[in-house]
Amino acid sequence: MNQEILELLEGATELQIRWVISRTLHTTPGDACRALGINTKTPYKWPNREQLDQVVRLILLDRLEALAAGKDVAAGRRFSMSAQPDSTKLNEMATSNSLVKSDTV
Repeated sequence: MNQEILELLEGATELQIRWVISRTLHTTPGDACRALGINTKTPYKWPNREQLDQVVRLILLDRLEALAAGKDVAAGRRFSMSAQPDSTKLNEMATSNSLVKSDTV
């Protein structure tokens, strides 16, 4: 693991480390909180929130660099599959207006 990440995580609680991991797997901080079953406002109260956000950025940057170098095969497969959405499914969603519905629910 990157030395800078280890230094930034020094003194972090188990919950904070779990949140960092969850944050790297979810699109928003709120989604990461919900996945852990904690209040979405909790991370904003942490005095080391800035350091935790930096750890998230470093981890994601490492993943992107590995992907670009062709070292992260699993992430590459997920990326290439998600980058090519099924046009039939998209057409069905657009026709049924479910794209709008899913955003408003």
